[in-house]
Amino acid sequence: WTEAAQRWCERQSINGFPGVCRVHRAEIIRLRGNWLEAQQEVEQACTELTNHGIPRMAADGFYEIGEIRLKMGDLRAASDAFSQAHELGKEPQPGLAVLRSQEGKTDAAWSGIHRALEEEAERPARARLLPPAVSIALAAGETESAHAAADELEQIADGFGSTALQAAAATARAEVQLAEGDAAKAVKSARRGWQLWQEVEAPYEAARARVVLGQAYRAGGDDDAARPELQAARATFERLGAIPDAHRASELLGVAEPDSRGERVTRTFVFTDIVKSTALVEAMGDDAWEDLLRWHDQTLRSVFAANRGEVVNSTGDGFFVAFEESRAALQAAVAVQRSLAEHRRSHGFAPQVRIGVHAAEATRRGMDFGGKGVHEAARIGSVAEGGEIMATVETVDAAGPGWEASDARDVALKGLSKPARVVSVAWR
Repeated sequence: WTEAAQRWCERQSINGFPGVCRVHRAEIIRLRGNWLEAQQEVEQACTELTNHGIPRMAADGFYEIGEIRLKMGDLRAASDAFSQAHELGKEPQPGLAVLRSQEGKTDAAWSGIHRALEEEAERPARARLLPPAVSIALAAGETESAHAAADELEQIADGFGSTALQAAAATARAEVQLAEGDAAKAVKSARRGWQLWQEVEAPYEAARARVVLGQAYRAGGDDDAARPELQAARATFERLGAIPDAHRASELLGVAEPDSRGERVTRTFVFTDIVKSTALVEAMGDDAWEDLLRWHDQTLRSVFAANRGEVVNSTGDGFFVAFEESRAALQAAVAVQRSLAEHRRSHGFAPQVRIGVHAAEATRRGMDFGGKGVHEAARIGSVAEGGEIMATVETVDAAGPGWEASDARDVALKGLSKPARVVSVAWR
């Protein structure tokens, strides 16, 4: 439903998910495994909610950021986000308890999740607390409490009939059965949990269930069945950027931890930036600027999505986007400039945006990219003029025929020793 609504909104160039609705949509995006996009959504939501004086709902957004950073292994950022959520009135559980567990503070983790369960009476809210409560209780040696939590979670799942709750209940039951030494039942429960998580397209949760399945196979003496499960889970964790879980899977496999240097890939990077944004803010005023920026962000995100671009980061008045192919990147750049030009004709004004496009190798770590190629792309964007698309010659060549461009010239890039040979791509 959210995907269908979003496609309609993008066609209309409107925002259909303001404020707290954006937070809940971000949670769905996170469950689907698009963590960076989810964080960008929720950060925008926090800004909207704070500006409109709704701190309690902004707290939900900061909590969601904490969940994302926690899964990526950024414990400091997760702690900061949970602290912000707490300051705004939200009890940051179960995320804070999981954070304490990852820090090796098992007693504090169990104390926190146990207290949260004692204070919470609503069944949907308890359903969020119970899965991590099972894992933390087992780590703390509280097997009976883990068993009771798994029982309650199954009852809630049966009552609501939710596939995701049933998946969580099956995985929790498998953890308890494994701890109690019943490997055969643990295999059956973990397999069901994994299948149900796949059904709702939640890759991270499915991979965690697969780890439990691998452990259950191994506990039953079937290492040949265990290894493929653990290997598949590890590959999913690496793709998502779930560093702690990937390390845990590596330990269970008895192999080296994932290469912290990341994966080398080739992408076409696009950087956009509103020209003279500071002067615009001063001339327009804060409220009008926020409205303009909101429209700008919606318009550009729609274009990037239509051309299969991956928004890596947003910088306030610009975007960093990665594309698989150079042609798609240039098509997106042209579509951005044409959308802005059309808005000027029909509404009298749109900001001037400069765009840099560069195909290069880079290092991918989870959802992020880094390396010299990324810096080159950013610098190329910074030397473009307002309304210009500047691209390296090799990028335009790789995009195939059909592009009109200026004569090639060399430009110096700040901080880099070698100039780049670039062209200005025609879009009018």
